[in-house]
Amino acid sequence: MTKPRLNDQEAERLSLNGTTIIGNILITLSGVLLYLDKVFVYFNITIPMPTNMAPLEWDQETFIWFVSQSLTPILLIIASWLKANKWFYIIPLYCYVLQLHFNLLDYKIIDRDYLYYYVIGTTILTVVVVNRVKFLAAKNIKKQIQQEKERLINQ
Repeated sequence: MTKPRLNDQEAERLSLNGTTIIGNILITLSGVLLYLDKVFVYFNITIPMPTNMAPLEWDQETFIWFVSQSLTPILLIIASWLKANKWFYIIPLYCYVLQLHFNLLDYKIIDRDYLYYYVIGTTILTVVVVNRVKFLAAKNIKKQIQQEKERLINQ
């Protein structure tokens, strides 16, 4: 006979409810949002700059980068409240570490030369994390089915 699971052990199991999925999406978005300035430049998208930014003499790229830097921690906090899967944190971690590396390497705030590194790395990490979460979810479902079978047999 097995011991009953403790509440903290139960919480460690992978769940794929609606709030967790939204949290996972927000975490992924928090990493991808860091590239928004590069995407705007690549596709030649322009937005109107706020008038209070005129004294700073920022270009659109710098403005978007600073705004995205401010939004991503907020998204990460909200995602953690929604009990996002811990594996998804790899994506923004990669994005921030890569950005820090290139900023320290080239002393650039706007590092548009590295867009391909960001895209390739984030794509690979997203695929790996999503596949890992799917694997863990399937494993969790199989375990629940097995436990339910054992419970039905023992009745």
